Amino acid sequence: MDISECWEIFNSVSEGKEQADVVKKFKNRRNPTTIKTAYNVAKLLHCRGTGPLSRKEAQEIADEARYHANVTYVQTAFIHYKAWHEDRLANKVRREEHTRLIKEEAKRLRACVRNPRLHMLPDKRELLEVDNQDWRLDPVMWFYLCTPDFSNSKRRWGDSFSLLRQHTRGSSFWKDYGDLWKAARKLEEDYQIAAIQLGKDFDEYRELWNQISVEKLGRKRGSLFRPSKYPDAPLEEYEDFIPSYDTYYCDQVLSRFSKIIEGLVMQLLELEQKLEQLYSNLEPHKIYPIIDQGYCCECPQGGNQRGGIE
Repeated sequence: MDISECWEIFNSVSEGKEQADVVKKFKNRRNPTTIKTAYNVAKLLHCRGTGPLSRKEAQEIADEARYHANVTYVQTAFIHYKAWHEDRLANKVRREEHTRLIKEEAKRLRACVRNPRLHMLPDKRELLEVDNQDWRLDPVMWFYLCTPDFSNSKRRWGDSFSLLRQHTRGSSFWKDYGDLWKAARKLEEDYQIAAIQLGKDFDEYRELWNQISVEKLGRKRGSLFRPSKYPDAPLEEYEDFIPSYDTYYCDQVLSRFSKIIEGLVMQLLELEQKLEQLYSNLEPHKIYPIIDQGYCCECPQGGNQRGGIE
């Protein structure tokens, strides 16, 4: 058996796999008796640890393991077992350092998601409000102000960001981010439909809504299309992003919209709830276990030494 096969068996034993399962795994590569011998020796070595092995102990292990085991076989297997054990410990340290860096990336990402709970007033909280600015008529801009900007991700987020995404495949953050964006877009589309209907009957309203639409279009064409929230610019200041309407006007428009858009208030509330869920996905007690269990293209791997046992 070559060293990679020996280490496979050491891994299987350390993971508590049964002999029959290991034999089945190697059935197209090795004789079952060869695997049974290696498995029994590996299990006995795993139980005794890596302390010095005398010839007498080696003989006892060979006798107990049976099949093809002898003193020389056990002594050679012990050398490989110690190398495997040392590599396993070193790999554990390397992986802990690797995942620590990935967790730092998750922390940077979380800093770019607005935490709704930090901005709640004791008695009430306006929906889609950011720093006392009312964005209920512009849910897409509210989304931009509250979530990270993943455009130009490699340049803005660095190489480690792709590793974070690989490690967090099991997190619902990425799906929830997309769902929040779709919900904000849908509500804005509903507003446009309602605005067209209302504009047929209310000239003053149509003029005001057109003013808002022109402002949105100007942002899309200019440098203020959207706030760019990424680690080096988490956008704590919002002075450049102020709606052109006041809360009174917003209340009046939404009152009319609610007669056309079914469940309007519920849609606004759901946006807030989705944002809270998005932030919650990145809280340490949720995201760190996912990172620990995940893998990426740069995860530390065990060594691969030459040699083997026969």
